[in-house]
This record gives sequence, C-alpha cells and structure tokens, in this order.
Amino acid sequence: MNLSISDITKHLDNSLNIFDIEIFDSLNSTNVFLKKVATDNVPEGKLIIAESQSAGHGRFDRPFFSPAGTGIYMSLLLKPDILPTDAALITTCAAVAVANALDEVTGSHAQIKWINDIFIDNKKVCGILTEASFTAADAPPKYVVLGIGINVFEPEGGFPAELSGIAASAIYSHSYQYNSNPTQEYKNNIRGEIIAKFLKSFMNYYPNLGDRKFLEEYRRRSLVLDQDIRIMDTADGTPAKAMAIDDNCNLIVELSDKTIRTLNSGEISIRL
Repeated sequence: MNLSISDITKHLDNSLNIFDIEIFDSLNSTNVFLKKVATDNVPEGKLIIAESQSAGHGRFDRPFFSPAGTGIYMSLLLKPDILPTDAALITTCAAVAVANALDEVTGSHAQIKWINDIFIDNKKVCGILTEASFTAADAPPKYVVLGIGINVFEPEGGFPAELSGIAASAIYSHSYQYNSNPTQEYKNNIRGEIIAKFLKSFMNYYPNLGDRKFLEEYRRRSLVLDQDIRIMDTADGTPAKAMAIDDNCNLIVELSDKTIRTLNSGEISIRL
C-alpha cells in the first residue's frame, strides 16, 4: 500500500489546496523528472513524489539512498520573483520548514547543517537540493525545482554500510511517535503528515521570501555556529570557526590566521 494523495491532503486546510500532487511508484529522481516537465504551461505548485528513487541524488551529484515505503522523496516546482543572488533563500527557507515539520510530527529537535542538511541527534535525516533555470543574471528564474529527501522510518535491513553512523531516520527509538512494528498504513499517515506540515510551514515564508522572516529560526537551529569546521576546498579541508550567517545566507568563518572569509557555496565538514 503506497502513500496516497489523501494521506497528505487530510492534514491540509483549504487554504493550501494549491498544490498539484502526483505520486509515482518509482522514479530515477524526482528532481530530474520535474525539470523535464517544467514548462511555461506548468504552474507553480506542482509536487512530484516517488515511493522510491533509483538515482536519487543531492549536491555534488552524491547519491541519496531512497528505498520504498520508508522515506519522503519529493520535488516542488516554484516560480519565484527573485534574482539569482537570492537563490539561497529558497534552500534555507525550505530547511526551516522541514525542521519545523519534523519537530511537530516526531517531537524531535531538528538542526540545520549549512546550508541544506537536516540533522537529528547529530545524524543526517534530510537533504535538500535546489536547482534553478536562469535565463539572465539580472532576471528571475524560469523555474526552481526544490528537491527534498527525508529518511522517515528505518529501512528494512538498515542503512547501507557507507551510511552507517552518518544517516538516521526521523522516527527514532525515543520519539513519542515511535512504533517498534509500524504498519504501512501508519508509515503512510506519518509521511503524509510530515509533507503537509512542511507545505504549511514553507508557505508561511515563501510568499514573502525577501522579508527573510525564517532567517532567525535558521540561525537558531544551526548545527555549525560557534563550532570548529573544515571548509572542504582541499583534500584535507581548511580549518575554520563558523562565526555567523549573514542576511544573504552566507556563512561567515574565521580562519586559523584570524582572516574572516565569507562562504556562499561549497561544502563544510563538522566533527559531531
């Protein structure tokens, strides 16, 4: 029994019946699929969900483990009136909305690793990949595809060895929603509720992205602020301390020689 549209919409009020939801048994990637169908005639709000992905991926084309029936793998089509320089606002806004939804449904305390990963108890439960089609450096995007992958329940057989100690499920043993032997109906209800809560939280921010009302919450949930990190710009990484997140979602760091550096993209590592 797969996730159904009603598993989601029963948790939405009428003001959020603006999404065109389509659910597939399996796709290679929800982002890849949505980018192929994202034409001028497809309105904002198209939401593609897959029960599993054969080639799910995150930033830097890293694979995202996407087994059937246990996670949320979805992509949302957006057409925001923003400049390319503000594209990071979509990712950071979505990160706050995912964290809010997970807290509300699971009773967790989700944190955000700059710029796009969600952690619970120092383990990654969600990755976000935002891909945009820009036609000019000073014009709004043709479209933005917001991809989100969430490990909701422990997959059968556990996570692959290469993810052991890194990835975890959002529904975990000391969550108040924990069920040691959940039925698929139970899993579908929880997954549907998380999707609905995400959409509700995201739409609290998205219509007024430029106001940056989500940024304070993003900073509050930060896993890296005031922590020693490595900027992964070399094989071994450059040691630094994460000092602040500015209003453009850049990470301000201090290097070992006290030089201040602003990161607007790239990868960082933190020892948890």
